[in-house]
Amino acid sequence: CARADVVVALVPLGRFRCRGPVRVIGRFDLWRWGAHAVWLDPAGGVTVRTVAAARGVRPWAPRRLSAAERRRLTSAERAAAPGR
Repeated sequence: CARADVVVALVPLGRFRCRGPVRVIGRFDLWRWGAHAVWLDPAGGVTVRTVAAARGVRPWAPRRLSAAERRRLTSAERAAAPGR
């Protein structure tokens, strides 16, 4: 992990964080932001774009709520919330 430019983990990272990579994409990043496109340039730079950033805010593509946001909802709002 210390020599990587990008790390993609399909498990929750929790407290574990790599110190070396330019970019870490964890399970919850994939869940919250959708697919990620990664470009590596010859100079060593990394560009990451996500589906959520590309699509913007649209009624047919609601953003997923975090656990803290879901806890604040009333039971009626919780039943109708996206990303349950």
